[in-house]
Amino acid sequence: MHHFIMAAQAAFGAGDADGSGVIEYAEIKAALAACGFNMTETSMNILLRRMMAPSGLYADSGAGLTFPQFVDLCAYCALARRVFSWHDTDLDATATITLDDFMGMVMVIKP
Repeated sequence: MHHFIMAAQAAFGAGDADGSGVIEYAEIKAALAACGFNMTETSMNILLRRMMAPSGLYADSGAGLTFPQFVDLCAYCALARRVFSWHDTDLDATATITLDDFMGMVMVIKP
């Protein structure tokens, strides 16, 4: 856990160039990549739309994410990756799943 937090802190610090304590939305993808979460633009847009929606976890976050919110987002990404890896046995970022598998995955990672 310590390594996870330290990696998130380093990535957040690099993204928070102005030292405001907030990482701007445009910098979130790079900060997540620095933590090992490399996503396509499509995946990133889906993730941010979900998290920033009026009913999402970060609905009130304004122009960016604070460090605790960023750590939470990293934890969510780690959980999603872990759940997906149950079906991506050859680690090629693809998996064939049944509807039951999908429903189980969604229920585990629901924010």
